[in-house]
Amino acid sequence: MSLGDILGKASKCSDAGLASVGSYGCPFKFGLPDGIILVRKGYKVPAADDFNKEYLLDLIQTGIAIPLLNSFSFEPINEDDVLETSVTGVNDLARKGLTSLMFTFKKGIEYEKALEKLTSFGAFDVWVVDKQGNFLGVDKGGDFAGWSAGLVLAKSKTWNTGSESEGKAIEVQLTQPGERKDTTWIEASALDFFAPTEIDGINGTSMAYADANGAVPPANSDTDIKVQVLANDKSTPILGLVEADFWIEIDGASVPVTGLVEDGAGFYTLSVAISAGEVVTSLYDTTKLVYAINVSDILFSGSVSAVAA
Repeated sequence: MSLGDILGKASKCSDAGLASVGSYGCPFKFGLPDGIILVRKGYKVPAADDFNKEYLLDLIQTGIAIPLLNSFSFEPINEDDVLETSVTGVNDLARKGLTSLMFTFKKGIEYEKALEKLTSFGAFDVWVVDKQGNFLGVDKGGDFAGWSAGLVLAKSKTWNTGSESEGKAIEVQLTQPGERKDTTWIEASALDFFAPTEIDGINGTSMAYADANGAVPPANSDTDIKVQVLANDKSTPILGLVEADFWIEIDGASVPVTGLVEDGAGFYTLSVAISAGEVVTSLYDTTKLVYAINVSDILFSGSVSAVAA
């Protein structure tokens, strides 16, 4: 189903005229925010596109979207409108107050390190997702855009105090109050996925040149590369990879993989002609041309390098 068929479809009360505040036939309410999805500044989902799980995972894999979901807690920070008051006590509006959204995550140190990389200004727009899986954003001529964001700030780490566990918050300021009049949504019931639990970011991996007997660094004139691909915990194997999931470079030049054998426990033997120089083996989607792969709707990235002599 195309985006145009589901965007803001719980009610059309806002189309009825100025200040249509009646409640008849207007059931949609946005719930407790679960987190945000940062999207590349200016990106919009076209009304004609099918907004489904495959579509969203593709946005994440190609770096257009970064999901920060399943937060531990949420705090809105609302600035008061700024007024100017005359000597007679009459107020005039200087500017509308801005809103910041702060989400705290309790997902461990690796996640906290990733949040630090997101600190920026003006790089992203923001979709907000609630605990029921509804999306909140901005209607841009029938397309679905994110709220304009300014400062994205990874906050200081909070430490385990014995009564509270460690965690880290990220704060995003929304910079365009005028967008409020164009607020729109996508209801969870119109989607083929549940965002708070089914949508995740790209997962790093631990890769090594090795087989079941130990390290096997590539050497000049070898006809294959042996590599092990594990999750970040360095124990869970990543299974089911194929030739198209690997990219190999030797001294900066790409070398084709002509065969693959999966040996279990995350071990792969890649048929490739090796010459002297630095050998870099990366997970790579040869169709989308990005250094991230999709394995059963889970996204992974990683690389390993060594010098073949």
